[in-house]
Amino acid sequence: MAEDYERSCRKASRAAADRWTPPPPTIPTPPSTPPLAVFCVVGGGLCNVAGTRLMLPVRCITYALYAWSFLYYNHSRDKTVIVVADGILGVGGGMLRSV
Repeated sequence: MAEDYERSCRKASRAAADRWTPPPPTIPTPPSTPPLAVFCVVGGGLCNVAGTRLMLPVRCITYALYAWSFLYYNHSRDKTVIVVADGILGVGGGMLRSV
């Protein structure tokens, strides 16, 4: 009885080893992270200088630009537009969160 149990445990461990998949590759830092960090600090001062009425539409347009970049990517398969728009989104998001 104990041998049957050991045999079934070995089979189960072999089956688990066969199903094992390697971990996914590490994901690099998105381009929006550094501008987001900088403009979270600097954005409040920019908003004080330029005014809230001017800065709110500017900050919100960055999200629309980011959404547009994915639509553009569907047609052209050019990833540079997404990377640039992601950096601009970091600027707008940082300024939006700083106020």
